[in-house]
Parts: sequence; structure tokens; C-alpha cells
Amino acid sequence: AFTKRDGDPFHGVPFMMVWDAGTANQSNVVKGMLERLGVKMHTHAVGSPRAKGQVERTHNLVECEFESRLSMCRIDSIEQLNTEAWRWSHMYNGTIKHTRHNHSRFGLWQTIKQEQLRLCPDRELCKALLEKVRPIARTVRGDLTITFAIAGAGSNTYSVECIPNVAIGEKVDVTYNPYQVPAVIAIYEDIDGLKVHYDLQPIEKDAAGFDLSAPVFGESYKPVRDTPVDTTRKEMNRAAYGVETDLEVKQARKARIPAFEGRIDPFADVKQAVVPDYMERKGQALKVTAPTRHTDLKLSYAKVVPMVRDSIGLMTGSDEVKRLTRIFKQRYPEGIPEEAVYDFTKEMDALLCVNENLKRVKNGE
Repeated sequence: AFTKRDGDPFHGVPFMMVWDAGTANQSNVVKGMLERLGVKMHTHAVGSPRAKGQVERTHNLVECEFESRLSMCRIDSIEQLNTEAWRWSHMYNGTIKHTRHNHSRFGLWQTIKQEQLRLCPDRELCKALLEKVRPIARTVRGDLTITFAIAGAGSNTYSVECIPNVAIGEKVDVTYNPYQVPAVIAIYEDIDGLKVHYDLQPIEKDAAGFDLSAPVFGESYKPVRDTPVDTTRKEMNRAAYGVETDLEVKQARKARIPAFEGRIDPFADVKQAVVPDYMERKGQALKVTAPTRHTDLKLSYAKVVPMVRDSIGLMTGSDEVKRLTRIFKQRYPEGIPEEAVYDFTKEMDALLCVNENLKRVKNGE
């Protein structure tokens, strides 16, 4: 409807489109094309046909003035129906006067001004404006490539080396044209603020997944193009070390030679900074219970005395055992650390066993 057609004066790209929230109207394909044609889109509320009453009234005219005639003739094909519809619309727009302005629709059309008539591009260009999805940001990787997935076509890798001034880690908007899959469109804003579209073809790969255009390891070498950021950084590094080549920069850094011959103090701002004094703020002591550790556990006499008794071979209920209990309670009233039990056992063995043997000798045993 926007393009010029033979025998029909109506054509041109509108400045504004008012429509309902139908699925086709709201699709990214249609909206993307209209945005690029400079058409402002307005979607009226659901259930409010009066918002576009002229359209509804035109539908009524077609139903009453054209469709009513179809009951009195035979239509055998879509082509025949379209021919009759075009012939009727040409007659109606060219001869029937509109009640509001008392001119035919074609007649009033002749008063359109040049600045009001925006000529539609050719069909092929309009097809090129059909982009399936709204642009999605993709990050430029270290080898100046991006990845993008298209439903039905899978995920592919694309080189963005053709985009001037693009930098590694930068975001590039990517979309695609359904007529050009698997090619994609990269949208990049240049230094003048103009958004330039770049057509990108997927990188062809072999059966092993390697880039067919990439250099073969051990046979050839192909460095990645320097971005403007890379070029500027290398120039600054050469100026900082007062050398002519990047290799000399690496050698200077390896030798730990200071940049700018050490004339610049990198901590000058730190030394000159005046740190204000701060008021001491009151706080609240935090109550923390220290965890009980294995080395902090202490064993009571009720557990240690039987262990020592059996270890050194004393008789249950003997005087030596009673003496052992007294010694333990005197030395360790709160219990003995576990790691000290061994030394205590050796000491009691040397002390009590001697007394036990002397007693046995005295009794003639």
C-alpha cells in the first residue's frame, strides 16, 4: 500500500500508523521495518474500535458497496476477486464524492504537498529493512568476533574486523534479516553518532570446527587486527619508555626500567592527600563464645583413675588405688588435660608399683 502502483494515485509512507494490538501488527518484523521508514506507531486500547473510526467506516463501505455485489455473480479464483475489488475501488475513489469535503477521494488527493508525500523505497530495499528481532547486544571477543544464534539456523561466529574503531570488550547490536539467514546485521554507532549497518557472514568452519580462513599452526601466521585502543596503547607505551618498537618496550619492562625514566612519582597524589581526622565512635562489645577445642577438654578422676589402675596393674580397692585417687584430686581438682594422662600414668607407675612390691616383700610374698 505504500508503493506506487499503476492506475492508483494513492501511495506514500505515512508519518503515523494507528492500529490495534494484533499479533501481526506488534511483530518485530513489521515494527522494525516501520521504524526504519520513520513511521510512528500508536497502538490503541483493546476493545476500542472507535479509536480508528475512519478505518472501521471504510470497512463498512466495502462491505455494503462491494461485497454485497458478490451474491449476484460467480467468483472462481482469488485473482478474479482481486481484479473486481481493484476495479470497484478505482471507480469509487475516482467518482463518488465524499460527504465531508464534497470531492472524490482521488480529487482531494491531488492537493497533497511535496513535503507531505514521502516516497516509499523499492520493494527489495523494504525487504532488506525487515529484521526478525530487535537488536541484541553482543560482546566483541579478543579475536574480534561475536556469536549469535538464530532460531532454525543455530549459533554461528561472525568476524567484526570490518567495523572501524570497534574495540575488544565493546558491545555491538546484532539482528538479522529473515531473507538473508544465516547472515546477520551488526549495528555500530560511529564517531559522528550515526548508526551504520554492517552485513556479516558466518565464519566457515571445517569438520573439526576450525575456521577455514584461519592460519594453519606451524605453517603461517596472521595476527588479529589492532583496534584503535591497541594502537593508542602501543604508542603510549613506546613514548613512556622512549623507544621505537614494541619489542624494546617488552625488554624495558623485563629489565624493570621505570617508565618516563622515573621522573614521574606514581605516589605523588597519595603523599599530597590530606586525610581528615575522624571522631572515635562508640561501639558495642560483641559477645562471642569461643569454640571448645579438643585440647581444652579435661578428664575427671572417675575416668582417669581406672585407666591408670588397669594400666599399671593395681588391685581394685587397694590402698595404692586410694592413694592414686588422692594424688589425682590434689593435683588436678578440675580434671586433667587428655594429653597429660600418659605422663601421669608413668609417674604413678614408678611411685605406686615400688610401694606395692615393698609391701609384698614385707608380707613374704
